[in-house]
Amino acid sequence: MPPGAPLLEVEGLSVSFATAGGRLRAVDGVSFSLTQGRRVGLVGESGSGKSVTAQALMGLLDAPGVQVEGELRLGGERLTATDERRWRTLRGNKVAMVFQDPAAALNPRMRVGEQVTEGLLVHQGLGRAERRRRAVELLTRVGLPDAGVRVDAWPHELSGGMRQRVCIAMALACGPQLLIADEPTTALDVTVQAQVMALLARLQAETGMAVLLISHDLGLVAEWCDEVMVMYAGQLVERGPAARVLTRPRHPYTAGLLASLPLPGERRERLVEIPGMVPDMRAPPSGCRFNPRCPRADERCRAEAPAWSEEAEGGHRCHLPLSEGT
Repeated sequence: MPPGAPLLEVEGLSVSFATAGGRLRAVDGVSFSLTQGRRVGLVGESGSGKSVTAQALMGLLDAPGVQVEGELRLGGERLTATDERRWRTLRGNKVAMVFQDPAAALNPRMRVGEQVTEGLLVHQGLGRAERRRRAVELLTRVGLPDAGVRVDAWPHELSGGMRQRVCIAMALACGPQLLIADEPTTALDVTVQAQVMALLARLQAETGMAVLLISHDLGLVAEWCDEVMVMYAGQLVERGPAARVLTRPRHPYTAGLLASLPLPGERRERLVEIPGMVPDMRAPPSGCRFNPRCPRADERCRAEAPAWSEEAEGGHRCHLPLSEGT
């Protein structure tokens, strides 16, 4: 891959599900790219389409009733949702994922070491002795105490933080070029959260892989990511450098998310909130999807869907963007 070329290119990604109440479009026309070595955060409320986007990027949506459209290229190679044979050679090898609930991600019937090195068996064909050696090495690398003993443990014998370290070791076993971390600290206490993110930062710096971090924690994203993408109702509504997006947002939704954060030293009787709810994606509102909740919306916003506007520092999807000084 040429230096500086995008590792991952996504163009017009759409994902819809067949439901009893009609077709639900969870992701609608999402386009972006990721470059090797970059950390990109994907933020938005629950139900905005973040996790479905991640599953599409892993080729995990080839199922009855699911329709995936758009272009997806990894390292310049075009991939389709239905090319399961090719996905099997890439998943866990070139692209890997850390899920938000390590207890659910681990198989309770397999010992930790077997799960960590399953990818090495599938993709590299290593023998049992070599896999065990690599398992201990990987578990040590992610900071699991007594890795030589814990390699034979069952998942239920480990704490939540330990299980998440095991999941990270699994994801990194084959040296992926892209790591997708879907709320990797949600089920962990604050101290362990900090340890896990410091671990991911160290491993990312060592390997040079690209990381797509999905999170609700804007503070974490501000501290950890180079770029931020904001998602609402299945669409990207803003993207740009983290330092710009999280201090000078252009989209009213981004500004609403930031305004809802409690500030250190500030006392409020009630936190600021974005009124209303994320819309039902079986029948999204006409025009801008954020218009029923937006204090700036006018008739054009209610009638005409805004196109993506590219700018010097990212871009946005809004008819009435906030000014740079807002």
